[in-house]
Amino acid sequence: MLDNSSQVTSKGQVTIPAKLRKKYNLEKGKKVVFVATDEGILIKPAFTELRKLRGILKESNIPEIMEETITKLRKEWRLDDD
Repeated sequence: MLDNSSQVTSKGQVTIPAKLRKKYNLEKGKKVVFVATDEGILIKPAFTELRKLRGILKESNIPEIMEETITKLRKEWRLDDD
């Protein structure tokens, strides 16, 4: 676990280790969410795909758009084992 450690700066910032950034697709500019748990702080990629759904009802191919979005989100959140 030490190889996944980081130090808190005077501004309260931490660096997410490169291996974890790569594993969870955390690229520059991506947002994360901090969740307080009984065991500590959980850092998760933010759910930003909702912005892409704005205006979706104007589209005639709603089922295809929804399926693409769900597939993308499953991959992002690692829910798809494929």
